[in-house]
Amino acid sequence: MASLKSRQPVTAGARVTTRCYSPNIELHWSPSATGSEEWGVVSPALGARDWRGIDPLPARLSKGVKGASIPALYHWQRTIAPKWVWCESQAEVMWLDFEGVFTKLWPQPFVICFPPEVSGAVSHTPDFLGATEDGRLALFDVRPADRIDERTRRQFSLTAEVSETLGWPYEVLSGRETTATINLEWLKASRHMRCAPPADALERILIAARDGATRAELLAIAAPQRPERANQWVDHLAWHRMIVFDLHARLENNTIFTAASTKEH
Repeated sequence: MASLKSRQPVTAGARVTTRCYSPNIELHWSPSATGSEEWGVVSPALGARDWRGIDPLPARLSKGVKGASIPALYHWQRTIAPKWVWCESQAEVMWLDFEGVFTKLWPQPFVICFPPEVSGAVSHTPDFLGATEDGRLALFDVRPADRIDERTRRQFSLTAEVSETLGWPYEVLSGRETTATINLEWLKASRHMRCAPPADALERILIAARDGATRAELLAIAAPQRPERANQWVDHLAWHRMIVFDLHARLENNTIFTAASTKEH
C-alpha cells in the first residue's frame, strides 16, 4: 500500500503575481520559504541564471486534473538528498526518473505572465522544470493528448516560444505506452539503493545476462538457496538499466534480460 505521504497533495505553495509589470512577457517565481517574489523579463540572460541555486518553490497550488490524475508526492531518488516532488501525474514523473537525464525536478517552478497585447494569452504555470547534473535546464507540461484543446494548444505554443527564448528545451508529456508504464510501475519499487544486490550477486547476474537470460534464470543464479530474495535485485538493475529487456512486452519470469554493456537501449 502506498504511504500516506505519497498519496497526499502538497498543502502549501507560493502564490505569485499573474499579471505583467512591464509590456513584455515575464517570469514570476518565489525562490525560497520566505515567500518573497522575484520576476524578470523573458530573455536568454534570465534563462542562463542559476535556477538550481534558487531552488524555486511551487508557484501555486493546484487541485489536479479531475478524472485524469490524482495529486500526489513522488519520491525523486536521483538527487544526493532525495526529495518529494509534487505532481498531478505520477506516471510522467516516473518516466522522467527512469530515463535518468535530470537530477533535480521542480514542480510548478514559476508563472509565465503574458501582456494583454499577446492575443488570447493568459498566464501559465508550467508543470516542471528539470535540471541535469551539469546544469542544463528543460521545461515540461503534462496533459493527456485527448485533453489538449485549441486553447491549451495555443498556451503550449506560447510556452514553447518562451522556453526557446530562455534557451531551454520544452516538451508536452501526453502519456506513454501502457504496457511499458505498467512494467515501470513494477520496477520502481526497487529503484532505491537499499534494493541493490550485494557485490557477489551483482557479478553473477551480469555474467549470466551477457548472452541473455530469463528472469527466472537470473533469480536462481543470484540467490540459489532463496531465489525470491533476488526479485528486488533484478528489478533494481533493470530500473537502472544495467540489465535491459523489451520494456513494451509484459514483464514475466520468461522475459529475457541482457547486460546493458552488450545491448543498445
